[in-house]
Amino acid sequence: MTRDIRIAAHPYGYVRIHGLDLYAIADTIFGDLAAAGYDGIELMHTMLEAEEAVERLGELSERDGLPIMGSSFGGNMWDASLTDDWLAKTERIAEQVEALGGHHLGISTGSTGEPKTDAQLDTQAALVRRMIEICAAHGVTLDAHNHTYEVEWDLHEVRGMLERIPDLKLGPDLNWLRRAGVDPLEFVRTYADHVVFLHLRDEANEVWAESLGEGDEDYDELARVLDEIDFTGWAAVELAFRAEHPVTRPMGENYRLSLEHLRAAFGQA
Repeated sequence: MTRDIRIAAHPYGYVRIHGLDLYAIADTIFGDLAAAGYDGIELMHTMLEAEEAVERLGELSERDGLPIMGSSFGGNMWDASLTDDWLAKTERIAEQVEALGGHHLGISTGSTGEPKTDAQLDTQAALVRRMIEICAAHGVTLDAHNHTYEVEWDLHEVRGMLERIPDLKLGPDLNWLRRAGVDPLEFVRTYADHVVFLHLRDEANEVWAESLGEGDEDYDELARVLDEIDFTGWAAVELAFRAEHPVTRPMGENYRLSLEHLRAAFGQA
């Protein structure tokens, strides 16, 4: 089934060189990722903040033949004082994703620096349920994306959210799982009925690699696990870099090499 998995790119890797204002270099990003051969792009939500963002990004998508499949989105959703703000932001971004032909919103719920309390998880889950409804009204599927805090402390937050929202969809980042001490492939197997999306990057010796295939992640084994669970969703390459780690190639080349390696592992080469 890995032959049927569509592969997107999340442009966070460009932040290492260009800073957080990726909207300013959207022309370059779309051109690079289209030339690399990606099936789509998952936007950072900050790229949708400009008044003219939908029009401009839609034009770039059409120009380069690179579909916008959705966006990432995150913040402190456990804070009850922010609930109304999050609902308004969700309505806006769901409308934008729909207008751009997308169907996906991956959310991060914000860290407190320690395991969230039952009250915080109750607040968060109540908000996420409403966000799911807002997204669904626009033909957009919401999934919970993880960093480390959602899966630390024996999967405290993931377990707590699934207790409160049993049909919650998950979009795990396999590298953050690894960094939290969780076996990524076992997580995917365990929560196979919930997993609809994946974020992928590579590393070796706790240093992120410039591209997939240059670290020690075994994407051949990942392909076998995805076949085993009949996964048919999307996977997104999300490169990331620390300031102290050199970047030796243009970012477009790193994304191209990553896709090449992943397609080979997934039997799509």
